[in-house]
Amino acid sequence: MFPARAGLNRRNALAQTAQTLINLACAIAKTPGMLTQAGQFFNIILDELALIKDLEVNRGLWQINTGSPVGYSITSNIPYYNLAPDHLRVLEDECFYLISGVPYTLIQKQLSDFDQLITTTGFNSQVVFYAVDDSTTPSQIFFWPPPNAAYTVNIRYEKSTADMADPATSALVSAFPLQQYLIWELSARMMDLSDDDRVEKQHSKATELMRKWEVMQRDMESTVLRVKLDRNRFSTPWDLLKNTKEVGF
Repeated sequence: MFPARAGLNRRNALAQTAQTLINLACAIAKTPGMLTQAGQFFNIILDELALIKDLEVNRGLWQINTGSPVGYSITSNIPYYNLAPDHLRVLEDECFYLISGVPYTLIQKQLSDFDQLITTTGFNSQVVFYAVDDSTTPSQIFFWPPPNAAYTVNIRYEKSTADMADPATSALVSAFPLQQYLIWELSARMMDLSDDDRVEKQHSKATELMRKWEVMQRDMESTVLRVKLDRNRFSTPWDLLKNTKEVGF
């Protein structure tokens, strides 16, 4: 989600409200009488950014205590827990817990693979795998083996979108920082709606601006890249792990 906010911080001291962005976009598109439609497109654009982009401004942290499950799965009787109300997806390798200061990063599995894991009465241990069920509201997360203690699991995730009630008259500011992109992309949508032949050029301008911004956000010029293997296939089998009673192994 790109949350709306009424106040501005120093970095965004010149940020414009949703109403201002929509008025500017409609002026560019020459559709001043279509503010309602522009507001609808404004929410759609923010929703698309959350769904298809991996942006740091759209991340959150959620914590779960494994000692307090919400319920138990029908298929395997494994406890499950609710994820954040605005949960969209878990970031890669960002589901972990600490024991005596030592982090344990969990491995994600698909639900179909998770259902094939052994669950016998009395079988509990330190958590190794997790799976997410996004078919429920809120989304649910499962851990395996069933936890043998109350661990605090930290989950960094990307947020889903919360629409503004009436963007065309809103005095709130979207947390998405690249406002020129919002203006150009919104004006392109309005041009498409009014059958304006400038639509492709305007959309290209917005796309190129987003590309440049993403490159700067992920400036990798002096960063060493590392190829990672699938931990479900190349990690040490859970039953062959070293003694976890020794800190710092």
